[in-house]
Amino acid sequence: KRRNRLSRASPPAPAKAVERALPAALGTVLRGRFELVEVIGRGGLSTVYRAIDLVRRRARSADAEVALKVTDIGDGHGDDAAVLLHREGRRLMELSHPNIVGVRDFDRDGPLHFLVMELLQGR
Repeated sequence: KRRNRLSRASPPAPAKAVERALPAALGTVLRGRFELVEVIGRGGLSTVYRAIDLVRRRARSADAEVALKVTDIGDGHGDDAAVLLHREGRRLMELSHPNIVGVRDFDRDGPLHFLVMELLQGR
């Protein structure tokens, strides 16, 4: 009696996801102003942090919390990615719509380029 070797073979182990490093550690202060407090989302090239705008906090502003979309544009991406991110920032700052998150500013700190956005609270 012949046995089918394939039926006895165990399925291949699932590939382990490679966790990429954060562009900036929690507690980092970008441009001497934005303290990264919590990661709230990750995408292909960017990480979104909940951050404290230290200038607004010192001014006792009610909206001192912001969202920062941070991209670490290393040597592999070149200047084109930085240009695209800053272009995105300029265009989004011009938009005002209830279904689009408000962008307040965009800047860079060394290799880290970032958008400063309003922080939306989910349910």
